Amino acid sequence: MRYLVALTLLEGGSDEEFLPVVVQRSLQDVCHRLVESPVEVDVRPIVVSNPGDVSRERWILDRSRRERPLDVVLLHVDGSADVDRELRKSFAPVEEAWQREGGPGALLPLVPVREMEAWALADAEVLERVLGTGVDATRVHEADRITEPERLSDPKLTLRDAAALGVRPRRRAPGPGAYLPLLAERLPLASLRRLPSFRAFEHDIENLLDTLGWRTRDR
Repeated sequence: MRYLVALTLLEGGSDEEFLPVVVQRSLQDVCHRLVESPVEVDVRPIVVSNPGDVSRERWILDRSRRERPLDVVLLHVDGSADVDRELRKSFAPVEEAWQREGGPGALLPLVPVREMEAWALADAEVLERVLGTGVDATRVHEADRITEPERLSDPKLTLRDAAALGVRPRRRAPGPGAYLPLLAERLPLASLRRLPSFRAFEHDIENLLDTLGWRTRDR
């Protein structure tokens, strides 16, 4: 039995309701496919909090060291349409400090295009089953793009509009966060893998398994 410990540093808000479960499922699946011996995955979600008296890079380094032993730290960054720009802005400074000071384990980016909600919208059929209703194109922001969620200009707004359809008249509409845990559990990984940003994340994990010397299968 091997143990893969992954500290997942989140931006906050509704990220905690969705990303840790999706990361856990993805890591478990990738390890099952590529590693011959059993692997137990331990995902530890923590929201990044900068108290103000230290830099963001220092906080991340110090907090990660408190979680030792670690295999990998996944740093969540909500990307704009230009993922490379967001990586330069929010990931590269941490990576430079990590390499300079010898951070614990590997450091990898976790970057959905625009927002985490783009991943939550990865499968329109699952979304409708979770909501218990069809998605009315006249009442959902950019519903014509919902099958290509990384093209949405505001995935958070699209998900909020869709979530409002999942309630009966005269009842107060729950926020999208009420549906995120179910979406995280029920979204097929195959649907998530249609998204380039999710494929990039799993590609990094596959490379990590190579670096650890664990990988024994091609797929």
